Amino acid sequence: MKEVGGWSASTDSNGKKDYKASSLRSMKDDLVVALNSANPNGNHERVLLYDSNTAKTSIALPTSFFASNAQIELRNDMLDTGIYICSPDVLARFSDEFDYLDISKFISNSVAEEEEGLQSKIYASILHNNEYAARLHDPRTYHAVSKDLLKRWCYPMVPDNLPSGYDKVYRYEMQRHMMYVEQKGKSKIGRCAVLKGPGMIGSYSSIENKCTVSQTVIGNTCQIGKNVTIKDSHLWEGVTIEEHATVTESILCNDCIIKKGATIPRGCIIGRGCIIGENISLPEFTRVTLSNQKGGDDDFDDFDDDDFSSSSTSSSSSSESSDSDNEAGGDIVQNADFKILGKDGLGRVWTPSYDDFGAFENDSDYDSDNDSVDSKENNKRSQELVKTQSMGFDPTDTFQKRMQRQLEDDYISDNEFGDNDNNDDNDGFDSYDALESNLTEDGLLIAGRQAGVNVVKEMKSICMEHDISSPIENLGIELNSFKFSQNATFGECVTGAILAIFDRLGLTAETTAAKLIALFKAELTHWGELLEKFCHTMEEEKSVIIAVETAATGGGIVGD
Repeated sequence: MKEVGGWSASTDSNGKKDYKASSLRSMKDDLVVALNSANPNGNHERVLLYDSNTAKTSIALPTSFFASNAQIELRNDMLDTGIYICSPDVLARFSDEFDYLDISKFISNSVAEEEEGLQSKIYASILHNNEYAARLHDPRTYHAVSKDLLKRWCYPMVPDNLPSGYDKVYRYEMQRHMMYVEQKGKSKIGRCAVLKGPGMIGSYSSIENKCTVSQTVIGNTCQIGKNVTIKDSHLWEGVTIEEHATVTESILCNDCIIKKGATIPRGCIIGRGCIIGENISLPEFTRVTLSNQKGGDDDFDDFDDDDFSSSSTSSSSSSESSDSDNEAGGDIVQNADFKILGKDGLGRVWTPSYDDFGAFENDSDYDSDNDSVDSKENNKRSQELVKTQSMGFDPTDTFQKRMQRQLEDDYISDNEFGDNDNNDDNDGFDSYDALESNLTEDGLLIAGRQAGVNVVKEMKSICMEHDISSPIENLGIELNSFKFSQNATFGECVTGAILAIFDRLGLTAETTAAKLIALFKAELTHWGELLEKFCHTMEEEKSVIIAVETAATGGGIVGD
């Protein structure tokens, strides 16, 4: 494992959102590990918990672990580098227990057993600051690792110090601005071309005058015309970019052609042998392929370590594969997406479907309840998932959603266990704590009440759904039914009703105090009968006052 830091999301006073996270982390990874750091085996610490599911907002650690381990360290700043050393027995368990899709799930299940004798002993080796390891999951992490290599974070594994044997074919030299240029097959670079690193240029490539190339890897035998702008991209072998074209944060695969004046924006992948027409501007995160079969190899499925093509791929193999694609069916041109790629374009736009990803097991950032949505919604979520894996993706909103979900879960937990900390969620209307507790004074769950149910919040939700044209008696019957099902009090009923009344007023920042009072009085003409019905003693009347105080001091429009 490697320490890369945790993640966080924030919003400044001007409303600008920002995030902090390592680019080496996959967006599908939110790893939390528990390590026994008191008795490390050499540099190895025993793994007591392993959970990378982004859908979870909390973790559970058996109390028995604290009895058998003197010191437990919980960390969310670790990266699983994907390097595993295991005994042959592990392979046998994989064949027996075929539900494991990868070894990380095996680790998670193996250390989850609470009984000491049933736990598999798994140890983690923590890399030092001068050591580097990472795994490629998608184009986003591919780009991140490539930049680390070019910035020499993996020294002595750098382009100008290739392993023995490679130096017979290639020899790179680092020049100004950390640009690595291949020396055995000299490339032609125009005098007025501007090159800014870290970047790399392969053998026998050509870059014409007035080009701007910034932080880009260019493979062998690439042809780049005049006035071309390329930024933060990867050009594989045999790529041709004609004059006045622009490429930003994209991957151009072997032998693809970008015609004159075309624009390739962030997150795009142009597949092998594809052609983007003249003056065409592609949408962001577009993926183009020559594959004509939905179930065939789209070049983009299962984009992982073993699927990356290298700039050092031989030109003969790439040309053969390109020829085979062109021979693979004369209907490729007929089925090309000419509206998007242009009349002189070649290929089709690959649109991810739900079938390409299956269930959204660990991706609650996109609401993973697939049973209640149609196929169009699932396909839309698949497209969003593809964006998170693409170069140039801004994960700020994703981290904001993740953090909001965790804050909401913390708020529910606080209410469940009687925590009196203030919470500003939902404009302060749900920050009520005194009567929301599901616990007795002795700290025990109230008899007949379901654990985790926020009674006042549910009461408020029922009141919010009430149609004012319907008799108030109907709402009273509904609240009474829920009250008996959760063994709630009349005080909780009136609290939920008061909070709902404020929420239904439709207040804005421009609402004056006088108007607020007038609107509240008007609502009481309809709700007064319900409140009178539920206020049997002084305790319920106190609940009304406390609910108004909670709304006034809980932040949001009313509180401000």
